[in-house]
Amino acid sequence: MKTIQGNQRYLKELNLSRVLNLLRENRCLSRIELSRKTRLDAKTITNAVNTFLKNGLIKSKGFSSSKGGRPREKLELNPGYGYSIGIDLGASHLTGIITDFQASILSRHELEFSYGKSKDDIVEETKKLITQLIKDTKIDKRKILGIGFIVPGVIDQKNGICRYAANIKGWRDVPMRRILEGTFSVSTYLESSSWAMALAERWFGNGRKKNNFIFLDLGIGIGCGIINQGKLHYGATLSAGDIGHTIVEIGGRKCRCGNRGCLETVASGAAIPQIVRSELKAGKKSAISDMVNGRLSRITARTVSEAAKGGDGLAIDVLKNTGQYLGVAVANLINILNPSTIIIGGRLAKAGEPFLAPMKKSIKRYALRTSAEAVEFLQSGLGDDAGSLGAVTLVLNKIFKLY
Repeated sequence: MKTIQGNQRYLKELNLSRVLNLLRENRCLSRIELSRKTRLDAKTITNAVNTFLKNGLIKSKGFSSSKGGRPREKLELNPGYGYSIGIDLGASHLTGIITDFQASILSRHELEFSYGKSKDDIVEETKKLITQLIKDTKIDKRKILGIGFIVPGVIDQKNGICRYAANIKGWRDVPMRRILEGTFSVSTYLESSSWAMALAERWFGNGRKKNNFIFLDLGIGIGCGIINQGKLHYGATLSAGDIGHTIVEIGGRKCRCGNRGCLETVASGAAIPQIVRSELKAGKKSAISDMVNGRLSRITARTVSEAAKGGDGLAIDVLKNTGQYLGVAVANLINILNPSTIIIGGRLAKAGEPFLAPMKKSIKRYALRTSAEAVEFLQSGLGDDAGSLGAVTLVLNKIFKLY
């Protein structure tokens, strides 16, 4: 008897989840449309809808006009049911958003900083950022569903600890879940940046309705999130997708991981300024020097990107080489995983064609032809909010998987 009751409870929760996720994906549906899409009978749909209406997760959006018969009541997620906070910590930025239950952004703040900012300062800035987001929206703190926090590195989800963050000085064994839950009394969820960004694309971006794709996170470092059968692929030791540390240049520059010739040493947002500085010191002429008033330490990947768009020869050459190396690594991904879609995101992706065209040309050369021709390349539609929306997804995922 217990087994039968357990199965019935599981089926009920599964049906509730299917209905709620359809409303998330389609925004607005009638009971008849829900029944058609789920293939559940009218009674099951009515019970699910009544449960959600009673709990406040969904609301009526009025009735559709009818050419005959009864008008159909339209249902949608209730945006005021609860609010989610998403925090995206990168090597040179801290971005935070707060969204309603429909994932519409109500407030957004961003802090840019230089490499070397202390761990304690970053933690305090995170607290201030969250406080400001709550203040901006004037929401009832009791309606905050959770805080999502992402960082480029290794996450101990069980204990809520950021074990290590790439390119963030001194960021080791930081108990962010305990810190944020202790400060705000709100459930907090942690994830690695590239994986969270892939989730954001799956939920809100160009990965919607795509069950298999790779999200390339091109920034100060380089990572990727792999969506397989609609879910994140974590790997045996929770380190899948660390493409930045695949070797593309035997005996090349030393990487922070200890190896030489890693992709990140020749094709990342951290490597590009270093390469340009070396060329300038060797006597190469470029408008980049004037752009930073001769202070080479101020050169960033964005500086190089802007110079390339202005026709600067050195900038164009560096981005071309960067794209070629990235193409080699992505070609290997294509040969191994045979994805149908690759979504390109991260701040370095803004460099555009001077960077992406050589990458695609390199992929065409080194990937198996049948595999490469099958790949659809898409730019992320989420822009700089891909990370913070990914952090929000960590919160919402707990709600939508609950039913």
